[in-house]
Amino acid sequence: MKRYFKIGGGILVCSITPIISWLLLAIIVGDSRIANVFSITYSLQCAMWVMIYFFGVGANIRKEKEKDENAVGNSLFWGLIFSTIIMLIPIILVDKYLIFYGLDVQLYKPYVIYAIIFMTLQMYLYFLAQKWYYEDRESKATIHMALLNLTAFVCLIVGVLIFKNINIYLGLLLSIVPVLVYLIVLYVKNFPKFKFDLKLYRNFRYQAAQITSYTLMMLSYLFGLQNAFAMGEQYMAALNLSILCCDIQWDMTGAMDTVVEVDIAKGRDDYKKLFRQSYIYISVLLLSIFAMAFSLFSIYNVRLELLLLYLSFDALDMILNPIYTIYAAYIQLEYSATLSSILNLFGQAVRFLISTFLLSAFCTGIGQITETILAITAFVIIRLVKFKANNNRIVLKTKLQAVEKSE
Repeated sequence: MKRYFKIGGGILVCSITPIISWLLLAIIVGDSRIANVFSITYSLQCAMWVMIYFFGVGANIRKEKEKDENAVGNSLFWGLIFSTIIMLIPIILVDKYLIFYGLDVQLYKPYVIYAIIFMTLQMYLYFLAQKWYYEDRESKATIHMALLNLTAFVCLIVGVLIFKNINIYLGLLLSIVPVLVYLIVLYVKNFPKFKFDLKLYRNFRYQAAQITSYTLMMLSYLFGLQNAFAMGEQYMAALNLSILCCDIQWDMTGAMDTVVEVDIAKGRDDYKKLFRQSYIYISVLLLSIFAMAFSLFSIYNVRLELLLLYLSFDALDMILNPIYTIYAAYIQLEYSATLSSILNLFGQAVRFLISTFLLSAFCTGIGQITETILAITAFVIIRLVKFKANNNRIVLKTKLQAVEKSE
């Protein structure tokens, strides 16, 4: 259980820093709309996680499964190059991105550029953190996440206070410099030795479901949020507060993903224990969601019924999440990554279609729940048909039969 909260603590720091930053920036600048930057860039967070799962998580699982000591260092090298290029695209096209959402370019542009740059730097830290998780050094990852985000927070607030009436671009960009220096030092000290190769494509098979899922999720939020924003300020404010209240907790479910995948990859899984600890962890996250919502409700002055409707979709999805995560990990790592990816792709395609074409302020939530229910139904069927519980582990029936024959 400690591993859940150690890993979750590091993710918490990375997630809460942008949220508090945007709330304070809105106060400092004197425009509450600045806080909307968090939801405006939400689809790009999904792009960030696609790269973390491919270059970070996938590489470390491949190292464990294939005993390839070169996998992590090589993936880190290529990950830094490709992820930088990909995250530069929305920065270059930032005007068109904001026009797509029908937003004020002059108001939001400097803050959205900062948000994307900081998101990219956090992604670099997540790459290294995945290496430490698979080395059972969760505390090291949490410490560096806390230090980097504290540095970023202080520099941002100081920079904006000094330059808000001079040049806001300069204040925002200068606040990035200490964070970049911190990361450079961290990489110099912790970058593993490696040989160049092009085998990183093999990372995909170990995180195929997550990569396809987050790719389509990015598209779902990109178009779905456009629908919600078009419904007016009240819906935009309620949705933004809902995202602020749930995003930290959704990011922290990554701790559950990590624990489950590490244990299965290392062959030390106990599925009953995984389910029990996962639901204890999820209960804490759910309580914190509603605590945050009711504490921020009066500050944001949003319609309560709209906020509760948006929150209900996330709450139901989070209750189902341990089933989804644990069975998906078993199927992907022990049975068929291809099948897992196909099922996720189908579910996410349904989610994308609902989020894009359902003209409703709640299209993203409806698509989210539909995708989860479809995926869980398929995963449970495969679990019952292909796997069998054995000594608190879930094992492929074919493996058990092979062992029985050999005996």
